[in-house]
Amino acid sequence: MTLVKFKHPAIELAELPFRVPPEGGHEYQSFNGQWYKSVTTFLGEAINSPGLDAWRATVGEEAANASVARGCRRGTTVHKLLESHLLNETIDYRHVMPVNLDLFQQIKKVLDLHLTEVYMLETAIYSDRYQLAGTPDLIGIWNDMLSIIDFKTANTEKRRRDVDKHFLQTAAYKLLFGETMRHDPKFNAIQLVVIVASQDSSNPQVFVEPATFHVQEFHKLWKEKHPAGKNEILFE
Repeated sequence: MTLVKFKHPAIELAELPFRVPPEGGHEYQSFNGQWYKSVTTFLGEAINSPGLDAWRATVGEEAANASVARGCRRGTTVHKLLESHLLNETIDYRHVMPVNLDLFQQIKKVLDLHLTEVYMLETAIYSDRYQLAGTPDLIGIWNDMLSIIDFKTANTEKRRRDVDKHFLQTAAYKLLFGETMRHDPKFNAIQLVVIVASQDSSNPQVFVEPATFHVQEFHKLWKEKHPAGKNEILFE
């Protein structure tokens, strides 16, 4: 199986306005003019992270912030390389740091093996029902199934439980995508894929799971933590 590259993804949508509110996080503006929190901002506020808090307390805020910033720069660089690859653009590797190039090649390797169609790539979508928005890394056909695909970079390899939040994130994107494409039932993503490339490994970790359970878990969290969820009576 080889990767089918597109000069443009199969589905193209108008770009959504984006802002960083004073309280932090990210928001996108829907076509009806409403500003919705990003999925990642919502999950960051809704889920307690005692391990992260303990790590910050151990290394100190300054060191923690510097580490997070490095991780963000690394992730941004790798995502841009992957986007260029999927768009069949020429990539100049001369100015790419070796560590970032290695992480890119790890993920590229599994994409070339398992991905056959690109539906959406780094495209912002939103849901009026969930009052959330976000930008999935990739939506496409992975091993013959329409999937929401997420790329992550890390210092070390992850345990399965370490990616629970990433599955909630991709489950949310499935719901946003489903509402965006509700006019056509063939756009029902049934699979979630989380790919983690870590600096201490030469091969990426690929976590693939059916969407149903994680969608249910995300919906429970949304009902409990989101104002729109607390007011909703029925989950169809």
